[in-house]
This record gives sequence, C-alpha cells and structure tokens, in this order.
Amino acid sequence: MKVLSLLCLSFLFIWPAFAQEVKVLKVKGNKAVIRIPKDMDISKGQTLMIGGGGEEDEEGGGGAMSKGSGSRNTAIAGTFSMESLSFERETAAGGKTTGDSTTMSLQVSYGWNKGWAEYGPVFVYESTDSGTSKSTEFNLGGYFEYNFKVNKPGEWMIPAAGIQVAWAQLSTESSSSSADGNGPVIDIYFSCKLFPWSDNFAIAPRLGYQMKTYDFSDYKYTYSGLVLAASLMGYF
Repeated sequence: MKVLSLLCLSFLFIWPAFAQEVKVLKVKGNKAVIRIPKDMDISKGQTLMIGGGGEEDEEGGGGAMSKGSGSRNTAIAGTFSMESLSFERETAAGGKTTGDSTTMSLQVSYGWNKGWAEYGPVFVYESTDSGTSKSTEFNLGGYFEYNFKVNKPGEWMIPAAGIQVAWAQLSTESSSSSADGNGPVIDIYFSCKLFPWSDNFAIAPRLGYQMKTYDFSDYKYTYSGLVLAASLMGYF
C-alpha cells in the first residue's frame, strides 16, 4: 500500500507537466485568435475549456487548456489489482491438490495510442498468499487494447477491451521448502478510461479474467480467476 500511495502522489505531481498551453494573439469582442502547439489536435466547432493561469508572456496572459486539448499520443500508467484465483498443483507423479489464493499486484506500463488501439510494454510485481505458502512474482510482457471510441482529446469516456501477455518469474516459500518457477500469464479484460478533470489524466477501472501456469522442477501450478483493477494514466 505504501508503494501504491507513492505511485499516486507521483502522478499528481507529474501531471501538470503534461498540460499544454496556447497563446492569445488577438481579441475582438467575444472572439479570439490563438496559437496552439504543433502536436495539439483540435477541429472546427470543438468546445475548449480554458483554466486560469499566471501572466507568463509579453501579451499579459497565459492559461492551460484543461479540456479538448493536449495530446494523447503516448501514456504512462500505474495499475493496482486484486486477484481472486483458484489454483491446481500437479506433481510429476500425477498427484493433484487444489485451493484458492488472493493476489495483489502493482503494474507499470508505457503505451502508444493510435486512436482505436493502444499497445506497449508492461512490468508487473505480484505478492500472493495461498494460506500454506507465500510467493513473489515479476512479469514482463506487453498489452493491446481496442478502444470502442477513438481515444482523442475532447473524448472523456473511452470503453475498451484488452489482452495482456507476459512471462512470469515466481519464487515461492512454505514452512518446509522454497522453489523457483516460471511460465506464461494471460489477462483478458474490459476497461473504461475516464477523463473527469483533464484531457491528459485518466482513471480506468478494469474487470478481467486471468490464466497463468508455472513450471517447477517437480510440479506445476495452474491459476485462473477474476481480476479487479484500477489504473491512473498520464497522457502526453
């Protein structure tokens, strides 16, 4: 939880750096001519909300665009998840045992946004307590999301479906032994990216299903179950 809190605070501090500014060149009545950054994507008829700002230029005013502006070309995300999984342990001799486990994980990802699709690498840290043993896990892989609406400045809600595939390295300990294993992890999920305050900052709840298999020297673990997660995302 301390790591999650630090992650949230980091996003709050770095988020202002993602904001973009426009310069007012000319004002006549209730109309104005503005200069926008080259990478800012706006269209005719689009409504922009401009927040107040300090006087930063020689014309005597400045302000950051807070809605309908900015860029969403790339994203950095931090995700916290709770996993309720059932597992099966199979030994080389054919013996099987089953059980349930609760897993907490922290995930960091970097992605490219192409409007209808987003993809990129992901790193995951997990801690698992199955009652009789404890384990830590590190995953490295990638994700792909299909957006049901084009993810562009001005859109405040983007429903999406995604898949995440990673390779896991697991270390497990019990009262009598310890072991290391590895194997594939697959997540299939639905999410909804929400932009309640700005075009560059989103929160994204997620519901999905996870499957993973770990191979050890003398046995194999297979896990599957539901995953509930939430992400904090910064676009730039």
